[in-house]
Amino acid sequence: MRLAKIALLAAPLLLAGGWYWGSPYWTLKQIRDAAQAGNSDALATHVDFPALRADMKAEMAAQVMAKSKQDDGGFGKLGEIFALAMVDKLIDGMISPAGLRVMFAGADTVDGSNSKPLQMNMDDVRIEHTGLSGFKLHRAKTGDEKAVLVFARDGLGWKLVGVDFPAEAAK
Repeated sequence: MRLAKIALLAAPLLLAGGWYWGSPYWTLKQIRDAAQAGNSDALATHVDFPALRADMKAEMAAQVMAKSKQDDGGFGKLGEIFALAMVDKLIDGMISPAGLRVMFAGADTVDGSNSKPLQMNMDDVRIEHTGLSGFKLHRAKTGDEKAVLVFARDGLGWKLVGVDFPAEAAK
């Protein structure tokens, strides 16, 4: 009887721990499979578009402002104004279901070339848990990361909500 009580108490803890460690990998597998199949609709279910757009705009604006501060003349401020206006429109176009089709599903690009589907080997990624409600996806074997993908919990699943660029990206 005592063993049954312990098992009854331990089962939810084991399930929660399995979800905490396994669900990010399951989400990444679903993203990879959707991208390789060219299914941008399935891929879009794993992206929080408003949050991702806001994050990308903030990241790009910070990079533009850092770059313009390096220019001592008045052209830096003028360039900053134009660049910020362009960044807004560019991000809105790229971070959309149609943009995903071009970036990940192998759709034809504007210049007539054909982009390749997302190639993701699970051995090449490292997951950094940032609490119960988030994780970051890093490239595992290289120290030259160009970006880190940020995921947030959405119910029992995960959605892409941001991208962290290294400080060197502004150069």
